Amino acid sequence: MKKKKLTWMAALCLAAACTAAGCGSTASETTGASEAESGTEAEASEETEETSREETGEETTQAGTVDPSEIEAIEVLRPDSLGTAKLGKYEGVAITAPEPYTVTEADVDSYIQYYVLPSYIASVDDAAQLGDTVNIDYVGTKDGVAFDGGSAEGTDLELGSGRFIDGFEDGLVGHKKGEEVSLDLTFPEDYFNEDLAGAEVVFDVTINDVKRVPELTDGLAAEIDPNSTTAEEYVENVRAMLQENEDFTEHQNLSYLAISAVVEDSEVEPSEEAVEWKISDLIVNYYEPMLNQSYGFGLAEMLSMQAVTLEEFRDQLREAATQEVSQLLVADEIAKEQNLTVGEQELEDFAARYHMTLQDMLTNYSQEELDALVKEQLAMDYIVEHAEITYADEEETAEAE
Repeated sequence: MKKKKLTWMAALCLAAACTAAGCGSTASETTGASEAESGTEAEASEETEETSREETGEETTQAGTVDPSEIEAIEVLRPDSLGTAKLGKYEGVAITAPEPYTVTEADVDSYIQYYVLPSYIASVDDAAQLGDTVNIDYVGTKDGVAFDGGSAEGTDLELGSGRFIDGFEDGLVGHKKGEEVSLDLTFPEDYFNEDLAGAEVVFDVTINDVKRVPELTDGLAAEIDPNSTTAEEYVENVRAMLQENEDFTEHQNLSYLAISAVVEDSEVEPSEEAVEWKISDLIVNYYEPMLNQSYGFGLAEMLSMQAVTLEEFRDQLREAATQEVSQLLVADEIAKEQNLTVGEQELEDFAARYHMTLQDMLTNYSQEELDALVKEQLAMDYIVEHAEITYADEEETAEAE
């Protein structure tokens, strides 16, 4: 059931990401020089269709499906009773899970190369190399006349990225900041713009800057991470961090599989009030803040863009909410039978799992909510500790589910 919730969220986030990023580049950068970014005509077509919908009023039937005040008006009131649960088997539960993953050297290298070092990119006086990022102004001409979309200023281009047509990026290798380069190039025969397909053109390029991602040195490692004194030590710290994340994810997966198996084997009857409470809780305390923090707009706008009403969205959350309430009911019963209590230490340990302090946790949850979460985690930990776990590859795990 949680998978359905995540699937919906993935679609939601994808649409949000596209909206936030614009899902395309400007025509001035792409039409003339970039074969890889040849979707400009398609984008123009989409804009025309959107304008047509606005003129005919079609768009107004979808926009404004949900008003932000509807989200603001939602109250998250936990009912006195969540329902009932008669426990089934919760010791020796059979679980089939993916093999634990061990972080590789390639994982560590990729993380550092793609997520860390690019933040320290800096200008260099050297000649540009493949992998460097150049900032350029360029003008493209055909038969001596500038063609539409073939010119731009202040464009950042990673050499070797393949964004521009063959010969453009390679032609800038070996040149320095301040140099002017003239490139005699030919557009591909199958180029999407028929006016340019197979055409011989000239690009006059001015290199404004050359930037390079640095290599990991002892000094840079210490700058990135004060706990590292050498590059080697930093690499090991990254490896430990990535492995910790993998182990945490694995345990969370085992926890979900474990309590889901117990729920399935138990007689659980969540109350309707509890399910509605959990739906409201997911909307107010998960989806709304997540969208605002990640994309700068809330759930109301997201649903309106998808032409989904608030009630329709609540219905889509119902199955996931029912599962979550069922898990809470089962966890509560296991906690009673096994005398699993929530005290200061348990609360602090739970916060530490998420690299937070207890006070940080209490800014996001009420004491009652946090106690319930910790009790659920203690119950899941108990099930996992006493489970019969079979590790298999991903295909076998999918078949088992």
